[in-house]
Amino acid sequence: MTLFTKICGVAFIVFSTSAYGYVLSRDLKSRHLELLELKKIMFLLKGEIGYGLTPVFEAMGNIALRVSKPFSGILESFAKREKETKECSFADMWEQEFGQGLSSSHLSVAEKERLMGLGSSIGLNDYKTQQTAIEAYMQELENSIAELEKCLPAKTRLYRSLGVMLGVVITIIIV
Repeated sequence: MTLFTKICGVAFIVFSTSAYGYVLSRDLKSRHLELLELKKIMFLLKGEIGYGLTPVFEAMGNIALRVSKPFSGILESFAKREKETKECSFADMWEQEFGQGLSSSHLSVAEKERLMGLGSSIGLNDYKTQQTAIEAYMQELENSIAELEKCLPAKTRLYRSLGVMLGVVITIIIV
């Protein structure tokens, strides 16, 4: 092997592992932003249901206009499914829409499961029960956000540093 080939290989290894570290840190930041957006959605939903006495499907349609992707698309398609409530339960529709819409999200598996479970509580007709379920979910979201905010700067630096260091270590082992 020539010296030029070795240098190119080393540069590629260090660059790719560093890029992977940056991608991991970016995903962590995206997860934080998605949790904040979910909190906003729940706050708006609580207001629409509790104070506006708006039906859930209509509330979802109203909120879809005020939030960003991927949640706006999920809420829009969910609002359009109101006529299907006789064929399919509310909880099933909730799981289908959020399951499909969040397939490419950065939320953890546990966070997605908690969101899926919320559909069975919101699907009830009593608006006070709906509000209580939303408040409980918002408290869980606040806990997740606080926990993530506590470790976000450290993990971001850690992922970036480990990416670079891993590239250097692999290079040393290979060369």
